[in-house]
Amino acid sequence: MCQVEKFEDVASKKLALVEFFTTWCGPCKTQKSILQDVETRNAALFFAAIDVESDPALADRLAVRCVPTMILFENGKEKGRLHGLQQKERIEGLIGTALTA
Repeated sequence: MCQVEKFEDVASKKLALVEFFTTWCGPCKTQKSILQDVETRNAALFFAAIDVESDPALADRLAVRCVPTMILFENGKEKGRLHGLQQKERIEGLIGTALTA
C-alpha cells in the first residue's frame, strides 16, 4: 500500500481504494494488515493510505468523520465507502461491486 501526501496522486487513477487513518488508531493498524492481504488479491486496483492528521482539510472535504475509513474511487469519483474496522470479505465486496458495474 502506498502512502500518499496528495490526494491528487490517486484522483487520476482508474480505480483506487484509499484508507484514511491516523498513526495512533489501534483499529487502523489492524485494518492495514487486512488491506495488505486484499491488495495482493487485487492487482488491478491502486491502494493508498492518507493520514487524516496530515491533511485535515481533505478529510473534511471528503466527510471522513471516523478512522479507519476506506473510500473507493473510480476516475476520481467516489463509488463507495466503508467506516470502521472491516474484514477482507466486506472490502472485497465493495471492490467487486465497482468492478462489475
